[in-house]
Amino acid sequence: MKFLVDNEGFAVNTAQMTAVRIKTNKNDGSFKNNRDYPFVADVHVSGREKPFTVFLTQGQGAELSLFVKEREMEGGGA
Repeated sequence: MKFLVDNEGFAVNTAQMTAVRIKTNKNDGSFKNNRDYPFVADVHVSGREKPFTVFLTQGQGAELSLFVKEREMEGGGA
C-alpha cells in the first residue's frame, strides 16, 4: 500500500498501525477534492501522537478497508 503517505511525505509503517478511521471526504474545493478522493483516513501508529491523514481514491479506500479487516481477523489490531 504505497499510497499510505501523508501530505508531509511521511510514510506509514503498516506493522505499527494501531487504529484506522476511514470517513467520507467532504472537501468540494480544488485540493484533494471529494470527486478524486472520496475518502479520508486517519491512521494512528504507535509512537506518534498525531494520526496520519491520508486522502484515498475509491480503490485505495477499498484496499485499506480490506487490509484492516484482514488484520482484525488475524488479531493484529488496527
